Parts: sequence; structure tokens; C-alpha cells
Amino acid sequence: TYLQAEIQSQEQFEKVAREIQKGLALNPDSWRLHFTLAYAWSLAGAEQQMADELNKTLEINPRFTPARAILNTVSP
Repeated sequence: TYLQAEIQSQEQFEKVAREIQKGLALNPDSWRLHFTLAYAWSLAGAEQQMADELNKTLEINPRFTPARAILNTVSP
């Protein structure tokens, strides 16, 4: 995927995360951006931050089953 190819270092991760955060500053209710940030966190190996973003995704769009399925694999 694009993000997987883009994030090859901590510096690149931080750049991607900043761009997603800019989008969220403009549109904090974007479940797509929260899900994208969750994916970025997963690439960085940050499971708790990923889970937090998946929960935000589901707060906004409870019917988005991919987020729930992923969350169920990381949460007890």
C-alpha cells in the first residue's frame, strides 16, 4: 500500500502522522482519517495508539466493520 511504502523510517512516519493530523484538525469527525491514522500507527508497531484511533473511528462510524474486526484482534 501507499503508506506501507511511504513509512520506512521514524522520520517518514512522523511526516505522515503530521499530515493526517492536519486533516483531522480540519475535519475531526472524519472516520476515514482516524482509520488511516490507526493504520499508520499499526505500521509503527504502536498497538495502543492504533486501538485508540480505531475506537475513534467506531465512535464516528459504528458500522465500519473493518475497524471493529481489527480492534477485536488487539483488544481483549
